[in-house]
Amino acid sequence: MSWRRSLVAALVYATIMTGWRMMDDDPVRGSYVLGFAIYFVVFGVLFHLLMNWLDSRKRADLE
Repeated sequence: MSWRRSLVAALVYATIMTGWRMMDDDPVRGSYVLGFAIYFVVFGVLFHLLMNWLDSRKRADLE
């Protein structure tokens, strides 16, 4: 999976999770920005690594 697709998925995930936090509680706005950045970076990198690892396992099983 390309980095572009992983980061688009991370953008969607971070938006949903930040929106959910905004509806659940009322912290200061800075924590929303920090939370969004953390969700985006962590999910983007881990999702990219996981999808590429699963893809390599799938290719190895087919050979």
